[in-house]
Amino acid sequence: MSTENLIHNQLVSNPVLANAILADSQKILSLIRNNILTLGTVRAFGLNAFVLAILSLAGIVLANYFSFRQRAYEFGILRAFGLSQRQSNQLIIGESALILGLGLLSGLLLGFGLTRFMHPYISLAVSRTLPGMIVHQISVNWEVVATVTALLILLYGAATTVIIYALWKTEVHQILRTGDE
Repeated sequence: MSTENLIHNQLVSNPVLANAILADSQKILSLIRNNILTLGTVRAFGLNAFVLAILSLAGIVLANYFSFRQRAYEFGILRAFGLSQRQSNQLIIGESALILGLGLLSGLLLGFGLTRFMHPYISLAVSRTLPGMIVHQISVNWEVVATVTALLILLYGAATTVIIYALWKTEVHQILRTGDE
């Protein structure tokens, strides 16, 4: 019989023990949640995520904007060969979606990797402020991850729309000239 099954059987057969374990777990959880270090750590990670989200959004938007502005001549050539404005918009949106997808995927993978890397250090810090406490597991709030990801997709979609509008306000179809200046 496995250890987990043995513990489960003992808890089922002894409800007083089960309530004591539950009460102890809630007391420990309350200690951890009210500890200044753990509160600071959670808030620091939240602030870090917010700042990185803003910086990455700004970086991606600026990189795309300057890339598309630099390639205005190419868009003029494509328009001269018969590419419609709708097709060029789809080209820009497809490229932007690819960049966004790769960026979100790499950001999520890097974030989870760093979480695994930081786990022993977080556990060490908690054990120094709450003697005897060890962080066995770091839980991921998937609702927050999904919300932030959806918000980034929405903001990036709006920024891509603004970039497309700015690109067509430059009248890219008139950029094609006979020589470089």
